[in-house]
Amino acid sequence: MPDDNRQDVNSQELSAEEQFRQQALDYHAYPTPGKIAVEVTKPANSAEDLALAYSQV
Repeated sequence: MPDDNRQDVNSQELSAEEQFRQQALDYHAYPTPGKIAVEVTKPANSAEDLALAYSQV
């Protein structure tokens, strides 16, 4: 899964553990950083919308 923004790691200069660490960092950094995302699924355009969303009913 090549990506132009991804840093090219020279595997001959890194130990297996360092390669794995770099691969894990790249996996979570590209193409979108982070492991999870929070996405709004309901309208949140006004204070009333937010009050409804956070109501305990």
